[in-house]
Amino acid sequence: MEKGLQPHWSETIRAWATGQPLVLEVHAFGSRVKGGYRTDSDLDLAFVVDGQDEGEQLGNAICLLPAWRAELQALLPVKVHAQSMFDDDVVVAPAVREHGMLVFRRDGVTSPDWGSGQGGAEG
Repeated sequence: MEKGLQPHWSETIRAWATGQPLVLEVHAFGSRVKGGYRTDSDLDLAFVVDGQDEGEQLGNAICLLPAWRAELQALLPVKVHAQSMFDDDVVVAPAVREHGMLVFRRDGVTSPDWGSGQGGAEG
């Protein structure tokens, strides 16, 4: 197990994200990645969402994140907490830069260096 993120959870997230064309990246962050988690800790996931511009990305995230969270919740044995991530946000992006782990990146996607150097996978 990689800290609190079990490998089969990462595989499940990658398989799910591959079928979601508006999901560009998924990063795990929070206590399950940086340590200090408990058995009942949730799994924090940051999503980079596609769109023509930041406004459309935000709209897509607002509309789709609740359904995506519910779908992943049905697939994983841990409570899922889903957040959208933008390069200028002041909460999620800094946490991902500090200790996040790339779980999925769609092929051909280039994005800011979020600092997810703890491993990851291309989709």
